[in-house]
Amino acid sequence: GTPEPTYVAVLGPYVLALARCDSASKAGSVALVYAVPPVQLSDWPLDVAWLEDPTDSASRHTVAVAFARHFVEIWRLGATGSERQRRIGGPGTVSFLYSAALEPCCITANQRLLCAGGTFDGRVLLWEVDHCPETLAASTSPQQVHELRGHQGSVMSLRLCLAGRAVVSASDDRTARLWVAPGVELENAGGIDARGCDGTWACRGIFRGHGARLWDANLVPLSESAALGVATACEDSIVRLFALDGTLLRELRGHQTRGVRCVVVHPKAVRVDKSPVGSAHRVLVSGGEDGAVKVWPLIAAKQSQPASSPKDADAGSLFAKQSWKLPDSEDWIRELVLTSHDEAFVATNFGRLYKVCLQPCREQGDAPQVELIFSTEVVAGTNNITSLGVGPDASQFWLGSADGLGIVLTRPSGGHQLMVSRAQVFEGCRVSAVFASWGGHGAFTDHAGRASLWRCSRDDVSAQWTPTLLATARFASASGKGGKGTQRVLSAALMRLCIGVEQDAFWVFGDEQGALHISSLSGAVQRIEAHKGKVFSVRDVAADVASSGGTAFALSSGGDGVVMLHRFAASACSDPSGSRYACQRLWTIRLGYGLNHVAHVVPLTKLDCSAHDQANLQVPLLLGAFRSADFVLWDPHAGAEVWRHRCGGGKRPNCLLADWPTAPSVLGAAGGGRPQVTFVYSAESKSVEIHTMASLDGAVDASSLALAPRTLCSPMHGREIHAVSWVFHPTSVEPGLFVTAAEDTTLRLTRCGSLSDLASGAELRPLRVSERHPGSIRTIVVSPLPSHAQGAASALVFAGGAKSMLRAYLVDTGLSLRCVWSPVLPQRNGRSPSRDGEVEAFEERVMSVDCLAMGGSLQLVAAATSSGLLHAWHVDLSSAAAGRLDERSRVTTRLSQAAVLSLRCAPLPVQIEGAAETVAFAAFAGIADGSLVVQAALDLQQLKASAGRCSHAKLLDAGINDLAVHAAGDGRLLVAAAGDDHALALAVFALEPPSLTAAPPRLLLLSSRRLAGAHASAAKSVCWVPPQLVSVGLDRRLRVWNVEHPAPSGSPEHEQAPLLVEASSRIVRCLEPGALALGSAVEGSSGRPLIVAGRGVDVGVFLRSEGR
Repeated sequence: GTPEPTYVAVLGPYVLALARCDSASKAGSVALVYAVPPVQLSDWPLDVAWLEDPTDSASRHTVAVAFARHFVEIWRLGATGSERQRRIGGPGTVSFLYSAALEPCCITANQRLLCAGGTFDGRVLLWEVDHCPETLAASTSPQQVHELRGHQGSVMSLRLCLAGRAVVSASDDRTARLWVAPGVELENAGGIDARGCDGTWACRGIFRGHGARLWDANLVPLSESAALGVATACEDSIVRLFALDGTLLRELRGHQTRGVRCVVVHPKAVRVDKSPVGSAHRVLVSGGEDGAVKVWPLIAAKQSQPASSPKDADAGSLFAKQSWKLPDSEDWIRELVLTSHDEAFVATNFGRLYKVCLQPCREQGDAPQVELIFSTEVVAGTNNITSLGVGPDASQFWLGSADGLGIVLTRPSGGHQLMVSRAQVFEGCRVSAVFASWGGHGAFTDHAGRASLWRCSRDDVSAQWTPTLLATARFASASGKGGKGTQRVLSAALMRLCIGVEQDAFWVFGDEQGALHISSLSGAVQRIEAHKGKVFSVRDVAADVASSGGTAFALSSGGDGVVMLHRFAASACSDPSGSRYACQRLWTIRLGYGLNHVAHVVPLTKLDCSAHDQANLQVPLLLGAFRSADFVLWDPHAGAEVWRHRCGGGKRPNCLLADWPTAPSVLGAAGGGRPQVTFVYSAESKSVEIHTMASLDGAVDASSLALAPRTLCSPMHGREIHAVSWVFHPTSVEPGLFVTAAEDTTLRLTRCGSLSDLASGAELRPLRVSERHPGSIRTIVVSPLPSHAQGAASALVFAGGAKSMLRAYLVDTGLSLRCVWSPVLPQRNGRSPSRDGEVEAFEERVMSVDCLAMGGSLQLVAAATSSGLLHAWHVDLSSAAAGRLDERSRVTTRLSQAAVLSLRCAPLPVQIEGAAETVAFAAFAGIADGSLVVQAALDLQQLKASAGRCSHAKLLDAGINDLAVHAAGDGRLLVAAAGDDHALALAVFALEPPSLTAAPPRLLLLSSRRLAGAHASAAKSVCWVPPQLVSVGLDRRLRVWNVEHPAPSGSPEHEQAPLLVEASSRIVRCLEPGALALGSAVEGSSGRPLIVAGRGVDVGVFLRSEGR
């Protein structure tokens, strides 16, 4: 809003640039444009500062730059040219700096500039330089050099604060330090003795408690008052706030993996759009190696009180904590059930049932009131209690024992005396879990996959409550799972399609194999594969759904860290097995990066299930509790944590209850009140800990939730992207869809606009659809399904990577990913001798995968591994819509003793006498030693038989990272290779004179050519845009090459390879680009969609105009 533009100085390796912030066409956004062309520097720059000179009308273009070689340069930057004004030397006591700091506020009245530098041996150097031209001598040396010692490792970052009177240093010794000049008084400073060599500057605070090295530290305001603190950015991906005395105030978690690199404070109070707080606040901004920028409002960073006041020891926390210990030291806790924010029930091994009243314990340190309401000593012949289930309103308690006995305790309306009923549920088998629900329904389960369904009702004649057996359900086990024949049920919920109609009721059980079992009250069971780990919770969310319309909805969470929403409806077909219900998975979300085992999940906002397209579903705020005793509030729209509370330790059993009576539909929308959260768990099975934020007497309100990351730039993946491919190509009017695969084991679908949108720079729309692969993903390829095999599906994604895993994922019309094929590859993990004679471990990996249509619904799938093997399958795509791929045949052959890095399959024009149609193919494999292996065959058996007749060609001096094959019009094949040696290679192959017999076809290498220095770093990917070639390298250059064919020589033996001549190039925006995907040409348009992926994704349009 200021009349003058804002300028940004940008530093990079040996380069300095000046950018200007201009208003963009989109409201609320800005655009960065170069105001000064990049300037090449002679050394690595560490920091830059503007020099404020009132006599210079262009002072904003005069900057000081600090370098690693401890000198400072003054530069005048202009649009018509930039020049260095002068160079000022630094301290002579060091030869190299790890970090440096220059600040405009450090320029003193006599035109002297204060500089700070950090060394590899832990020293902090401070010196002043004179930069005024009128007083600058030709050999001015730095003055007043201060040397501050204390760090035990390299100083990674320095910040000059308080007009140059304080320095904050961050080191790889996992500490940050605050250094102040003489006479500076800071509130709440620690008073640590000075350690400067000259006794002038003093270390006033040491900030410990980090899990890894520190990348940055800064002095920050803790509130609107004058109180100050220190914020640190750590490699363990956590931002921490400290008081000046070294007390840790808060850990801010929200960045994913690979560390937080920088942290700064906005100079003014700002309003964060998504904050539930109405007023503006000072904010902390952090940037991480996950590619995300996050904003943290500084409004709840209250300092902890001294430990001598336990009642107020955690006044700045969101939660109050209480605990209760079992009175009998020999007894231990079996089960916890939380029925409301006011009471919980505890069942112990010795058959005691306690009621824990939580209402009085709303302040820190208050103990809960506990009452023993039942003991099995009054029931003769009862063994140890193993499980507990509590019905609605705590009117019934269902207990299971080790001898297979079931006990039902009923509390009559208005009464306090419990009525006891018992029944023998299992013979010779213990009860492993008990579940109680509405209408007097309950279920007992054992370790063998059986569920006994009961209902406890009142006899009007005797006025007694009697349990009645309804049915016994048996759960089928998936083949190859279960180990030792066990199939324990861990969670269950009683559902109904129509409210108030008990005949439509059915149970949904979750087992330890990751499956959901739907059981009617008559015992008919159907199995649904859901999670890749144990199903820890199943929750009926019918009351939270905006409109159900005769359907039922359930949330499930599992050991894979995933939360799923399922829709249940009456089945349209009559199944002889008794399966009456159809289940559809609406969405899948992973909570808490780095955390698995989601024990409980609660939606805090109302579920909207009216949309049938997964991309348009409104996903609520989710609160998930982990078995590690963490629980997080997750905003699926931003893909980030809002906050996380850690209780500490792996503690179970536990229970979570949460609601937000007047919650907004999404975070930041209109709404009021505050969430009520109660979390109880057993610590070492001897005590109960209660964490609650239901009512803290005004100490905590909704504003406390603002201390949370607000993702400005949400990363698509937590790690680098290895592969990308189009699922649907964008057209002139229709949007496109592509899939990315990353080192963090995730596959993700992303929408992009039409070609016109891409040309205008439209934003991408990463969907919530993602799938976890068993290991990091190295390669993917997309195969469209034939029209007769599509059904509700549209394409298959074949993905391979670590742990020798290859899988096929189905992309259906609801834009979900579902695994339909997972062949078992031979495990060749082992140990091999290294060059120095020692034995090293190695792991088999799928390095590259490709597929080829073989006619009809038959598909060739080929995968190359790190041990030099080639696995090939013929699969039938007609069964894909049913959720599986049928294998017709499979072979394995060896291509090389070295690892295969890239693989491409291409059809061959072969005619066989008497054959109506023959699809021959060739496999081109790029090897880690730079050679190309080519093998051709008519079918898979011939491929295996001709393993010894492969063609070999040495194309490059290092590994071949990618291959691209183009069929020229004269029947020849052009093969382009991208190598680790920064080079590209082009080879020409031709098919031997075709034989009319069924002999294996053979490709002859006619010529090859290597283009050295095609990229300044490793060439990672190539693709053909006939007649041109496109390549991308780690130098972030996307290059387009013309292929110039030499004049024909008349003899194949003397034929020369084509030449590669660069036509154009540009710098891509994503870092470390390693994958390239080009869409097909669109009718009526000259553009082709192009994707470059690495640490991020760059999507654009490949255009041709006037032959360029």
